[in-house]
Amino acid sequence: MKLTPICEMKMHYTWIDFVDYGVGGQYVGMLEGTVTGDRLRGTLKSVNVPAKRPDNVNCPATTSLSLRTGDARYAWVNNTIGAVEGILNTTTDQALVRAYACENELATVPV
Repeated sequence: MKLTPICEMKMHYTWIDFVDYGVGGQYVGMLEGTVTGDRLRGTLKSVNVPAKRPDNVNCPATTSLSLRTGDARYAWVNNTIGAVEGILNTTTDQALVRAYACENELATVPV
């Protein structure tokens, strides 16, 4: 598999809540921000639902990405699976995320 950069996202939480279901729990949050990159740019609205471990660590720090659009210019995102890495400033609720497309290198190999 090959990781190809898609974009960088700068976001901030507009709403966040915590669901306490015993061991750990779960955060649910809405984010808004901007997307910049060679393949994508614009604004973003996102939902994040990281689980919280009993040792007070939110998971995951690296995760998958699914994008959806009705805009024909960006239709390729509807069939793209991505991976992201990011950081969150818990004092300001600001996040910086880099997104990569996971490209199947075996798709071109004869079987």
